[in-house]
Amino acid sequence: MALLGGYFLVIPALIITPLLVGVWRLDTNPISGLYWMIVGLATAWAVTESLALSARGYRFVREAEIDRAGQPELWRIVDELAAEVGTRAPDEIHLIGEANANVQEEGRLLGLVPGRRYLRIGWPLLAGLSVAELRAVLAHELGHYSHGHTRLAAVTYRGTVAMEQISHKVHGIAGATLQAYTYLYGLFVRSVNRAQELQADRLAVQVAGPAALRSALRRLPALAGAMLEYEDYLELAATARLNPELVAGFRSLLTDPVRAAHSAELWDDWLDVEPVSTWDSHPPLRERIALADAAGVREVPSDDRQAWVLLADLPSIEIRLTGGRNLPRASWPEIARTAGFLQAMDGAERLRDLARRSGVARNGTLGETLDGLEADKVHRLASWLPAAEHLTAAESGSVLTNLLTDTIIAAVVVAGLGEHELNWSGPFRVRFASGIELDSEELTCTVHAAVSDPSQVTRLRTWLSERDVPLDQQRFQAK
Repeated sequence: MALLGGYFLVIPALIITPLLVGVWRLDTNPISGLYWMIVGLATAWAVTESLALSARGYRFVREAEIDRAGQPELWRIVDELAAEVGTRAPDEIHLIGEANANVQEEGRLLGLVPGRRYLRIGWPLLAGLSVAELRAVLAHELGHYSHGHTRLAAVTYRGTVAMEQISHKVHGIAGATLQAYTYLYGLFVRSVNRAQELQADRLAVQVAGPAALRSALRRLPALAGAMLEYEDYLELAATARLNPELVAGFRSLLTDPVRAAHSAELWDDWLDVEPVSTWDSHPPLRERIALADAAGVREVPSDDRQAWVLLADLPSIEIRLTGGRNLPRASWPEIARTAGFLQAMDGAERLRDLARRSGVARNGTLGETLDGLEADKVHRLASWLPAAEHLTAAESGSVLTNLLTDTIIAAVVVAGLGEHELNWSGPFRVRFASGIELDSEELTCTVHAAVSDPSQVTRLRTWLSERDVPLDQQRFQAK
């Protein structure tokens, strides 16, 4: 705190000094005096603007407040844990879209006076952790309250933001001085942060038990990685304009056999090679796990239920988290079918438009486009691509391959020959009504050959004919 206070003593000196020099030099050298006054005023402006920015504080997105009346079970556990770590319970609990949890306290008078407390829990934790593991995570977070870490956190955060903003906007000797001070302050704060995390871990071990904390720490990086991948699936729901089952979908992704095996291998290896930096706000996981192992604390009876059972009326919470109040709720297989077709249809309509505008295909049908490729009109078609003049022949061919592949898949779906299928371990699958999966690699290679060589169009026609794919479709709308 002294370092932070010292910083804001240095700043006035860097403003006042050039102003005083400017006033002193005005009589003897007006130009020099004016220069120094401008330097002082410019520094003052940069400081004021930066402090205004830092005063905005924390920003969180995609939150849903969890009230006591609606979610008594989750609140009961939080209250119990707060009592066990010897601190006041939070005033509000929010669910957030991150595989993490955090606490905040709006302390007053530089944190000397306690303020309103907030606990934010990532809903991916509820989907991916057991109740015992979630208890360990929450005990750790509440431990920050117990040790008073949160009272100065907001002040420290705003001070850090202000320092970074000011040091980048002030130049010359003053700027260099502030940058050096900011660097030293940052190193000190990170060191304190790491010590605070270990303090909170010790409390979590005592309250939730070593096994629960150890297990939670091992799972958190994997959950964070899985959440990044899950965002791609959430984009499918946005494309389909359907409201997804957030928790059920994330659980399905986590338990997919292919993805689960890969994730376990990846994160087990990662613990051994986790990079360490003096700028880290948290100690390395292996150090935190070792602390849990060496705690010598008696184990706590484990609650192995999935943590999401603590939530009542899960669908309404999920709607609030996604902001999809006016969108129909749908299962993930339905979302995959809808989004997959919409993506294919988009490519098909783009190719149809290109074919018509270029004159390669009068009506833009698949059959007419194949006729154009067979007549070696691919260059005319490619010339109508967006930014065509900046594309190489290989790049144009790749774009046309993708668009023609989309057109064929859209034709398959429109004709009722197949549909898109959800795949938690990779891209969409397209499965024919017969139950046979469309070989996407084979199709792409066949299409690419037809785009690259007019003599290969016959091979593509044969592929389409064998699967009864219609060639005269002008508009695409799923049955």
